[in-house]
Amino acid sequence: MRLPTIILITVLGSVCIAEPNAASYEPTPGKEVKLTSPAGDILVFVPADYNESCDWPVIFYYHGQGETLSTERLQTATAGQGFVIVSMEFAPMPAEHLNIRQYKTYVEQEMKNLGAVRHMLQSKLRINPKMTVLAGVSRGGWLVSSMIDYRPQIASAALITCAGIKTGMLDTIFTLKGKAIFIGAGENDQNLSAAQKAAAYF
Repeated sequence: MRLPTIILITVLGSVCIAEPNAASYEPTPGKEVKLTSPAGDILVFVPADYNESCDWPVIFYYHGQGETLSTERLQTATAGQGFVIVSMEFAPMPAEHLNIRQYKTYVEQEMKNLGAVRHMLQSKLRINPKMTVLAGVSRGGWLVSSMIDYRPQIASAALITCAGIKTGMLDTIFTLKGKAIFIGAGENDQNLSAAQKAAAYF
């Protein structure tokens, strides 16, 4: 399966969402459930074509500022098939305006949270940790760009929308060879210029 296909699929139709349930978890294809994780509450959507015959790629999605946990956008993008989708909440930020050292510490905590959730999911679902996709919009997109830049080995692909890149974080530049990175913003989006700079940067 080609990871970049998540950005190419247009779907017409309804999105299948189940009432979140925090009870003991049994994967149900085509359903979404809320789980308690080491990083707090998460939403997990199991694709309609899920089965135990193989390990599945996972999309970790970070929402925009002021939004709540949701897998709906990514369910639409994937037609509800092919990918386990996990909606993640942000780690607490120590201050409203962070200096570069504080921001790096924050990004490191987000990466630890991702690793802890991914490890937890491996005990519940057949997932492939080497096929991790990071996706985010607005605030989530800024975070995803920082994570894939700071530690590209954390994911196979990144979907960065309505966001840019914070430069000056890295002491060592890592290769992005073999990574699929999509960056997008609408023509009238306030982050268009930032997205264009991120495209040039990556």
